[in-house]
Amino acid sequence: MKKVLNIMIMLVYLIILTGCFQTRTELFNLHIEEDTYTLHEDTEIFIDDEGNLISFISISFKNLDDIVSEDDDFDVNTFGDFSFEDIRLFEIELYLGLNDGDPIKYDLNFLGRANPGRGNAYRFSTTIDELKDEYKALLVVLELNTNIGGLDDRIGYIHLQFKNTKNLKVGATVTLRNNLETQREDALKSLTKIFSEFKRDNYDQEGWNQIHEIYRNTRASINKSLDSESITIFISQAIYDFSRVPTVA
Repeated sequence: MKKVLNIMIMLVYLIILTGCFQTRTELFNLHIEEDTYTLHEDTEIFIDDEGNLISFISISFKNLDDIVSEDDDFDVNTFGDFSFEDIRLFEIELYLGLNDGDPIKYDLNFLGRANPGRGNAYRFSTTIDELKDEYKALLVVLELNTNIGGLDDRIGYIHLQFKNTKNLKVGATVTLRNNLETQREDALKSLTKIFSEFKRDNYDQEGWNQIHEIYRNTRASINKSLDSESITIFISQAIYDFSRVPTVA
C-alpha cells in the first residue's frame, strides 16, 4: 500500500513538473479577442457566507495595440495576453451586480499566471467594498476554455473564480459566454431536446439511423460555426430534415 502511495505521489510531482517546463505559449494557446462575456446561469451564486448573491457579471476585453513583457508593472485594469510570443496588452473591465442591484465597475489588478502549470488562466485581485471587511478583498482567476467538439483555438467560455484572500474556501465560480457562444449553447440544448422527443418505435432501422445522423451532423456544424446566422440556419435545416424522415405505418 505504501509503495502504491509513493508511486502516486511521484506521478503527481511529475505532472506538476511537466506543466512547469512547458513554454508560456504552450500553456497559453487561446488568444484574447475584443468581446464581452456575461453570466447566463439560473442558479443562485453566493459570493460570501453572508448570503450576498451575484446577479450580474460581465468581463470585457479591448486590445490596446501595445507589446509588453510578462515582468512589466501593469496599470490597473490591464493585462497581457500570454498566448502570443510578443505579449499583447489588453484592457479588462469587470462589472458586477449584487443582489439584483445595478452593475458596478470594479478595478482589477493583474497578478500574472494563476498557477505555474495551469494553462490559459490569469490571476487578478479586486476589492468589493459593498461586502464586509473579511470578504471584500478577493482573488479573481480567469480561465479560458474551448468547447467540447468545437474549435480548439477559440475561447468557448470563461470560468471566473472569486476567492476570498483570507479564506480560500469562500468564493464562487461562474461561467461566462459571449453572445455567439450563448446562442451556440442554446442551439445545442434545443437540438438535444428535439432529438430526445423522437421515439424508436416510430421508425424503421434506416429511418432511425437517419435521425441519429441528422443530430450528429447538425451538432458538429453548430460547434464549428463562426457566426450567428449559420447557427440559426443549421437548426432550421435540422428541423426540416427531421420532418422528412418517414415513420412506420
